[in-house]
Amino acid sequence: MELEVIQDHTNSLLDRRELVIKASSMSTTPTRRMMKEKIASKYGASLDTVVVEKIKTEFGKQEIIASARIYTDAAKAAKIENAYMLNRDAKKKKDEKEK
Repeated sequence: MELEVIQDHTNSLLDRRELVIKASSMSTTPTRRMMKEKIASKYGASLDTVVVEKIKTEFGKQEIIASARIYTDAAKAAKIENAYMLNRDAKKKKDEKEK
């Protein structure tokens, strides 16, 4: 999967970086967890500081547009983000452990 940054904005008030990313060269739509890992590795951030807000695909295209936020630390992310945004991929991790 190749990532191309469309928009990169530093929000110093909330201590985060707001990104709009275009991903291509993939066979299936990536999960939030996959996007989170790819963004974290590209920007050198830990997984608990990255929040993938949305992933949008268009019919017939092999690319997606995703919006994400990277916080300076996990405590700031927990304070600012809603709990459901932080736990979106937590259920999947729990289900994988049970299998």
